[in-house]
Parts: sequence; structure tokens; C-alpha cells
Amino acid sequence: MMRCELSTCRGVLVERVDKIGRVTFHCAQCERRKRGVCRYCPRPVYGTIGVTFYCEECKKIRRRVDVMRWQKNNLPKVAEGARRRRYKQKGVKMPAKKMTLAEAGKIGGPLGAAARIRNLGPERVKEIAKKAREARWAKYYARKRLEEEQRGK
Repeated sequence: MMRCELSTCRGVLVERVDKIGRVTFHCAQCERRKRGVCRYCPRPVYGTIGVTFYCEECKKIRRRVDVMRWQKNNLPKVAEGARRRRYKQKGVKMPAKKMTLAEAGKIGGPLGAAARIRNLGPERVKEIAKKAREARWAKYYARKRLEEEQRGK
């Protein structure tokens, strides 16, 4: 199988026999390009005839395929760009170095019991404390009962 010499084409050359029996090779893709027909569909090309390969719709698809291939091969750059866009959307200046998980946690605010108590009213805190105290004593009484039953046997 022979290929077209044009570096942007590289289409498969097709054998053609003329009326006197001479065998010649031609590239179907280059002929389509010279006529101004899209490489993948019968629509006219978008751009200069003889130079452009694709119609407007196929060009958009081709561009999207190329972008997806680039993104797949450059994941760290894609992630960095997304990070930059998020900061820009918030209107905050992006830090020079990537933030650690501990720093990210501090931005969200303090977590745990202290933060929960601050957000609840004093009555609700007393209710929660009473419930916890009863649960602890219930465990204590259950353990005592079990010990007594084992001694009684």
C-alpha cells in the first residue's frame, strides 16, 4: 500500500489504468481537496479551495478530537488551568504554590465539637450533654449486670 507524498494528506494511493493501458497512481483525498470537497463528507470546504481539507462541521469535530487527545496526554496542565479558572471566578489572587490539605482545611473553618457547640444554643447543648451522660451510664450499668450474672452462675 502506497501513501500520498503530501505530508498533511498521507492518503492511500489508488491505481488507475488509462485507455492505452498505462498504470498511474492518484490520491483520492488530494483530488477531493483540489475540488473543494470535505475529506469526510460531501459538503464544500470551509476556507480556501485547494488548501483546506474540512467543511465547517467536520473542522469543529476534528478540533474537539485534537483537544481531547491533548487533554488526555497533559492532565497536570489541565488541572492547573482548572484551578486557575476557579480562583479567577472567585475573584481571588491565586497563590504561588499549591496549598496543602491542612491549609485547605483551615479555610473551611474549624471543625469538631467546639465549632458545633458555638453554633448551637445553650439549651440544645445541655440536651446533647444529658443524652451522652445517660448513654455512658447505661453502658456502665449493662457491664455491672453482666458481671453479676457471671458471678451468680
